[in-house]
Amino acid sequence: MWTSGENIALRGMYNQQPWYIQSAIVVKDSGQEVALALLPGAECAAPSEYIHGKHGERQHWDRWELMLGKHWQLERYQWRTNRFLILLEPEKFYSINLIWNHASGEFLCYYVNFQLPFERSHCGFDTFDLELDLVIEPDLRWRWKDVEEYRRGVENGILRPEWVQGLEQAKPEVFSRLEQRLYPFDGSWLSSRDPQRGQWRPDPAWAASQLPEGWEVPESTESQSAPLRTVCRREMTTAPENYLTAEHQGRTIYFCTSFCLDAFNADPERFYAAHSQSKTDKDTQP
Repeated sequence: MWTSGENIALRGMYNQQPWYIQSAIVVKDSGQEVALALLPGAECAAPSEYIHGKHGERQHWDRWELMLGKHWQLERYQWRTNRFLILLEPEKFYSINLIWNHASGEFLCYYVNFQLPFERSHCGFDTFDLELDLVIEPDLRWRWKDVEEYRRGVENGILRPEWVQGLEQAKPEVFSRLEQRLYPFDGSWLSSRDPQRGQWRPDPAWAASQLPEGWEVPESTESQSAPLRTVCRREMTTAPENYLTAEHQGRTIYFCTSFCLDAFNADPERFYAAHSQSKTDKDTQP
């Protein structure tokens, strides 16, 4: 677990390579939730086409075209204007972000970013942005964002079918939380029982975050070459196609016996939670 105040890298990874990286400050890190602060001045890195295209002088940016080419050059830049509180929950195909204008302190919106479930890395957390977003106004009216870009990503095959399935299954959960005003849409980060405290603000002692050492390095070749394992952590001694499989949260899960597969199908969440204790050994194949 990371400690409050530490600098980490929140990395978008594609084919085990860094794609888009934000440095952030850990607000809290527990088994149930990770909260990260992304503040103006934070050091980030992205393809130069993103920096100079989407937000720069070129005014042109095609994410999918660049990714299909499989080659991109990362360039550092500084985050500006708004502060984000990024909330990550294990196994979720989305993060929920709260956005404020940093200078005025005005709360602007909730921002649901659909993405792959996060994994812990040597320098922070890894995920992959699935492009589709949900913008929720302070009065909880909502609108979709980047629908066309999401569609194009699906059509050209960058967004894999199992990722799309995970995202589509996550949509009703997000709307249920919103309609019932469940956390974090209950305003708990926007107010406090202590009237002098008010809405959440970053620690004034925190300096702008910097990308930590090793942010550009994929996970160790040692962990990448670790043997595949079944969900019950047995090393796979024959080819993966010889094992029973099921899909769970965008991953292929391997089983030794039909008994385990039947137990998984009866209650996937309970079975998976009980049997997958660690992500460091490759018991699943992305």
